[in-house]
Formats: sequence, structure tokens, C-alpha cells
Amino acid sequence: MYMRKGTVVSLKSCNKIFYFLKLNRVLLILTLCFILGFLIGIFTADKYEAVNNFNSTVFENFIANRSDRSFWQIAVKSFFNSMLFILLEFACGTSALGVVFVPLCVGARGFLYGGTAALLYSEHLLKGIAFHTVLILPAAVIFIFGFLLAARESFDFSLMLARLTLPQTMPMNISFQFKSYCIKYIAVLIIIVFSAVIDAILCGNFLTVFSL
Repeated sequence: MYMRKGTVVSLKSCNKIFYFLKLNRVLLILTLCFILGFLIGIFTADKYEAVNNFNSTVFENFIANRSDRSFWQIAVKSFFNSMLFILLEFACGTSALGVVFVPLCVGARGFLYGGTAALLYSEHLLKGIAFHTVLILPAAVIFIFGFLLAARESFDFSLMLARLTLPQTMPMNISFQFKSYCIKYIAVLIIIVFSAVIDAILCGNFLTVFSL
């Protein structure tokens, strides 16, 4: 009886896991796209001069936008820099082609993070690791969470638009879905604001400590 009960519980747990994976399959796929872009960014940073120069420029801009700046200046700059990718995702979601461009956008963002991490680790060693861990990673984790949620909404909305282009699909009024789409992006903006605030707090207080 115990074995049977344990087997039933195990099957129920597996079913819950499979249901969770099915429910969040788009988010999981986009997360894999981000990880793939991150890994490509890491492994190509030192192999191609153009990529290395690009990563150096991105990092120099990161430092320039936070050196000798007030809390609000850093927060606002961080917010608007993050919004570039969020707005790009939003725009991709309003097109049937977004099912292709949204994963590419996610991979590109992962590539930028991977390249920056590789630059810090290879050129600045332990100090670079400390810089990345303390000043970049906390705000980045929060941003990536919101970014992937936004990507999921964009992909789903774009997929709906793509299905409407099929000849056998019945026409429908998408105003309600678009309103829901916009509301979900407003929720994402709250996450982005929180990320910018964390960025401003950490860089405003510790940037000079980890000066490279």
C-alpha cells in the first residue's frame, strides 16, 4: 500500500511539473534563447576584435553614465537604457513577425550581458568578478526577469496576430487583447523602475570602491 501511495504521489508530482512546463513553455524557450545569447557573448568576446571593441564601448558607456552622477541621474539613465529593449519588444509584439524577432531580441540582450561579463572577467580578473557581482548582477537579474515576462507577452500577442493571417481563421476584434497587452507591459515597467532604483543605489554608493 505504501508503495502504491508513493507511486500515485510521484505521478501527481510529475503531472504538475509537466503542466507547469506546458503552461510556461514560451517563457522557458525565451529563457533558453537568452542563455544561448549569453553563452555566445562569452565565447566570442575574445575571438573577434569587433565584438571585443563593441563590448568595451558598452562597458565604457556604463561607467560614464554612472560616474559622478546623483542617484536620480543614474536611475533615470538606467531606466531609459532598459526601456530601449522593452519598447523594441513591445513593437515586435504588435507584428505577426514578432514570433521571429522577439526571440532574436532576447538572444541579443543575452549576448550583451555575456560579452560584458567576459570582458570584466578576462581583463580585470577578480576585481572584474567583484564589480560584476556587486554592481551589475543585482539590477540585471531584476531587469532580466521583467524583460523575459515582456518577451513572453510580446510573443503570445504576435502569435495571435500571426494566426489571424491564416485563411481559415475567423476575424475578431483584438481591442480587448491589445488593452490587456498594454496593461501587462505597465506591470513590466514597475519591475524596470525597481531595477533602475537598485542600479542607482549600488552604483551611487559602490562604483568608486570597485573602480577599474
